[in-house]
Amino acid sequence: MTKGKDYAEKKLLRFLSFRMRSRQEVVDYLRRNKIDEGFINLLVEKYQRLGYIDDDAFTKAWINDRIKLKAYSKRMIAYELRNKGIDNGTIEKYIKAADDAQYECAIRNLKKRYKGMDIDNKKMISFLLRKGFEYNIALKAVNDFCQKKGEV
Repeated sequence: MTKGKDYAEKKLLRFLSFRMRSRQEVVDYLRRNKIDEGFINLLVEKYQRLGYIDDDAFTKAWINDRIKLKAYSKRMIAYELRNKGIDNGTIEKYIKAADDAQYECAIRNLKKRYKGMDIDNKKMISFLLRKGFEYNIALKAVNDFCQKKGEV
């Protein structure tokens, strides 16, 4: 069963009103709501022209939010973006900005998880590796975290 264009447009506008969305998220949402493929293509093209659906802007905002709010690693962010239908070229283009913030994110994760605890360095490194941080960043963050903790 397919539904009309007005209905589809109302559903799309409501969906877009909550937060930025990738093109693939929009297409998947409209398909789940049993909107005709022809309407989906028309609506997606229309709202891309209007700037409401923009994978580049979505990618930049997603990376910025995940670094600042969640302290995620580059690997974790890239994984989430691929699940949202963003191509690897776009991800690589914008994820390079996250390089500088990786160390700070690792430290924030350690402070959040191990504040006031006396834990083995290997466990802390393993924790960061499971979060998707690279080994050299995890090692540096753990060493610095332990030094600062020892000074206090």
